[in-house]
Formats: sequence, structure tokens, C-alpha cells
Amino acid sequence: MAILEQLLAPVTLTDFSQNYFRKNPYAVPSKAHFLKNFVSWYLIEEILATGHNDCWLPFQGKLPQDPNLAQGTLNWDQARTGFSQGRTVLIRHSEKAHPVLAAVARDFFNVWGFPVDAFFNQEEKRTEWRCWLKEGDWLYIPAGYWHKAQAVTESWHMSVGVMSS
Repeated sequence: MAILEQLLAPVTLTDFSQNYFRKNPYAVPSKAHFLKNFVSWYLIEEILATGHNDCWLPFQGKLPQDPNLAQGTLNWDQARTGFSQGRTVLIRHSEKAHPVLAAVARDFFNVWGFPVDAFFNQEEKRTEWRCWLKEGDWLYIPAGYWHKAQAVTESWHMSVGVMSS
């Protein structure tokens, strides 16, 4: 069973496609619990060690002005220091930097047939309709749907963007 099918159950892919995909947000409590330990500082360290060049430390949605942090590459110390200062550790296109994330992206691609961009950071999602997520919850937000992420504790989330036309 595909990861997406596990996250959606008991809703089927057909029902999700008809009622939510590219239309409406969809939140499900506890369905992502099996991914609980998936994103960690250990995974971040592995990605940063590859020299992946799409890693950032934004603060309140803005990239840092420091030229040392504006190149898209981070080392472990920069990431930990930035995080301890309240910055978000953002890694875009993470599927290009780690085989496990590549497998997740392939899984979503196999379901939808559209290119996928996997990224993550330490913020939980909260939309205009105020969906508070806890450990193991997941949320689908359609492209173009306004939302704002705000972490109330140290937390991580992974986002998978399906680039449909």
C-alpha cells in the first residue's frame, strides 16, 4: 500500500481526488503516526553532509541577510545555531539529497503521476480555518490555498508538493 493510501484510509484515492485534491484542505488525526520518527536531527545532519544546495534558515518567513547563510548550503553548526536562535531549518528538494526521501517522492509520483518536491522544516501547519496538528497528524493543503505555519513547540514536519498542472 502506498504511503498516501495509508494516510488517506478510510478515504480512497478516488474519493480524495474527487473531493479534495486541488480543491479543499483535508486533515486527519494520527494517520501519520507511523512516520513519527522519520524526520530527525540525524536525517538533517545526513542531508547537510551531502552539500545539498537548497538549505535555508528563514526567520519569520524571510531569508537571512548574512551572506554566509544566503547561499543555499548549510553546515551542521549553522543549522543548529540558527534553529536555537528561532530560525526555521528549511530543506527544499530534499528528495534529491537522501534516498529515503527519494523513495517517498517516488511513492507520491507513482500515485499521482506528477513531479514531486519533498521538503521539511520544524513548523506545524495552521491554516485560516485553524487546524492545529499534533504528533502523527497530517494535513493536505491544495496549491494556492493561503496558510501560515506556526510552531508552538520544537517540532518537525515534512511536506510533499505535487506539481500538477
